[in-house]
Amino acid sequence: PVLCVDTTALSSGINAEYGEEHPEAMIIDGTPCLISEQIEWEQRYPWASHPPYTNADIIRYISPDAKIIAIVRDPVERLWSDFLYFDQGQQRTAGMFAEEIVEEIDRFKACLESRDLRYCCFSDQNSLRIELSIGIYICFIQDWLENFGDRLLVLTLEEYHENQQETLLNLFDFIGVSVDEEKLKMFLISTETINQRKKSGITQGDMFEETREKLRHFYGPYNVMLARYLQNRKYLWGYSDEYLHY
Repeated sequence: PVLCVDTTALSSGINAEYGEEHPEAMIIDGTPCLISEQIEWEQRYPWASHPPYTNADIIRYISPDAKIIAIVRDPVERLWSDFLYFDQGQQRTAGMFAEEIVEEIDRFKACLESRDLRYCCFSDQNSLRIELSIGIYICFIQDWLENFGDRLLVLTLEEYHENQQETLLNLFDFIGVSVDEEKLKMFLISTETINQRKKSGITQGDMFEETREKLRHFYGPYNVMLARYLQNRKYLWGYSDEYLHY
């Protein structure tokens, strides 16, 4: 997901309920699909080989001083979690996931035979019931970095899980908010995790190891591209080193 934090696009109507202005308030949007989604651009611009503009372009135009926080996850685990979370009562299984992975990878590779990576990532013609291309983060992060430069902070879900307090302190420092470290620590201790995997997903266990290896082979080269672009090995997620020659 992407968090857009704006400290400048404020008006006297931001707190209309009380009729007050809050000059230190921040407007924050955390729409998960903001990082990548560009719905139906192919239908609107049939002549275009790429989206003429992205969400990053729009936000920069509306709010050029916004700060952007992108949170990415190991794309293999993200895809499995996404598959289970949006099961819509279908009781999805590891077997179903394995079948759809093969079909979607083949579909994406077929796209690359006639189109470039950017087109295939943004095209909604390449996703069936799972969104394989969302995990090719390099396609989307480039737009945000080109538009916002040092006003973009990219975090991984893994580093947040490993050290929540330090990650949040870095985040607050990035957006210019001072926090009491002890109060933050107590808040994290007392707060329950929300938006977790549904019970139906938990009972399904894990994806097949063969499926995981297939996905790592697919995402590995793109993880390397991201790690090089952002100059940080954490985006290799521990299994992409073998693709460093790409």
